[in-house]
Amino acid sequence: MKYSSLLMLGFALLGTSCGGSNDDSNKCLGVQEACQDIDATKCSSDLKYVQTCSMNSDGCLVWTQTDSCDQKQTCSSGKCVCTNSCDTQGQGQCQGDKIQTCTADQDGCLDWVDTTDCAADNKHCDDSGNTPVCSDECSNKCDSAGDLRCSGEIIQTCTADNDGCLDWEDTTDCAADNKHCDDSGESPVCQDGCTDECDTVDALRCNIFTVQHCELGQDGCKYWRDSQDCTESNEFCQDPQDGTAHCTTCEPPSEGCEQGERCTMSNFGVFFCLPAGDVAEGGDCSSADCQAGLICLDGTCFSYCENASDCASQDQHCVWAWPELGTSWGVCRPGCDPILQTGCYSNEESACYYSDPEAGTTECWIPGSLQEGDDCSDMSQFCAPGLDCVLEPGSDPYEYYCRAYCDPEHPCPQGKSCQSTSHMVMLPVCL
Repeated sequence: MKYSSLLMLGFALLGTSCGGSNDDSNKCLGVQEACQDIDATKCSSDLKYVQTCSMNSDGCLVWTQTDSCDQKQTCSSGKCVCTNSCDTQGQGQCQGDKIQTCTADQDGCLDWVDTTDCAADNKHCDDSGNTPVCSDECSNKCDSAGDLRCSGEIIQTCTADNDGCLDWEDTTDCAADNKHCDDSGESPVCQDGCTDECDTVDALRCNIFTVQHCELGQDGCKYWRDSQDCTESNEFCQDPQDGTAHCTTCEPPSEGCEQGERCTMSNFGVFFCLPAGDVAEGGDCSSADCQAGLICLDGTCFSYCENASDCASQDQHCVWAWPELGTSWGVCRPGCDPILQTGCYSNEESACYYSDPEAGTTECWIPGSLQEGDDCSDMSQFCAPGLDCVLEPGSDPYEYYCRAYCDPEHPCPQGKSCQSTSHMVMLPVCL
């Protein structure tokens, strides 16, 4: 909801209230097609138009038709989208003895277009190979003469032509009688009415990460329509199977998940709940699920961490695997800890450093002596324990300086912040 639009709405509704009548201030009550959120969009009941919540001449918010979907389009989630007849532009098929090509119209919608009539040269269309061609030899398009199938709302019959070649031929157009082609039985028939996809209008369900609502179509049947893409708000779709699906999120290790579930990260960068399994930390999860509180990365179960001290063993360290998503959660990986300086020899001959910041791996090395802010560009000396040689963002030519590791328990001094760079995404340092 736009704040500036709310101000305009407030002035429109209240502009005459001072010294005016109560009827004037309540003029929008009971208005037809009223709406609440200005600039919100929805689809018309026949799915042919986009409607927008707009202010009318009386200063009331009402649903107004703002866009008409073209012939090869339908309205979905408040916008016109293509109803493609084919999948990939340029692909071909045979339709009888004509070669058709998948072609995009001015809106980018894909449809089959006749491009070559093989019959004009007394040939047949043959699509038995990768690309349809006109051939002197015919190629059967169906198996047995008399077979029936539905092609959209048309019943087609497998028929032999003059050369004895079998092809599908349109025989009955069910749509001409306001019926649809139904092949759910032994043989296709023209059926009255339509088929409901859902039972209850306004019921909600999950389709992967999208909330769908049950909507009554123009033909009187109920269909599932996309309602909300949960990934846009970094959430996932949770479906209690009672018609109240909604967008939500979980918090590692398992907050927000049901008993027997675990909180994990999706390919969309969203934390969501999955059934938990029996694989313990460090175990192989390539073919089985991790226990609750763990996440499967690269085929191994890891525990979550926010701070270096969250990792239970001195032979582990916290790696912040998703800094670009703005989350503070990481995972405990094997190896010494460069923040706590644990996991190496206890004497002054060994200190912990990142060996590959992109992978989050660490190793024990001979301690360096360069201090915070010292130039380490020549790579001839190491930074002191707790520091790393980091590329200065925006430097040209490249300049490297010793920077301190950090996490929520080890904050940066005033004037600096704990952040990652594009070259070292898993390595938060004070910059």
